[in-house]
Amino acid sequence: MVMREFSVDIPLGRITGLRAGAEGTPKVLALHGWLDNAASFVPLAAQLADIDLVAPDLPGHGHSAHLPAGADYSFRSMTCSTSPMHWAGNVLPCSGIPWGQESAAW
Repeated sequence: MVMREFSVDIPLGRITGLRAGAEGTPKVLALHGWLDNAASFVPLAAQLADIDLVAPDLPGHGHSAHLPAGADYSFRSMTCSTSPMHWAGNVLPCSGIPWGQESAAW
């Protein structure tokens, strides 16, 4: 399955990422690890045709906006900075690779 690029504008700036699957299927938010990006989920996407896999590049990663100068890239910062990312009002189940998983749990 080919993942397609997407972007969402939030107060921080533009968040980009990759998405795969069909609209109308359950959405799953996939968060990458530290010093990684959304492309981490390309191999997994081929196995998950029955979901709408949404894999953003977290701030400062991939093509997404960076946090302001002096900000830290902690789990809390990632969570607070990306909380405006809402997907049609749906609550998304989350999956993550170590650092992304911790950010999702926050």
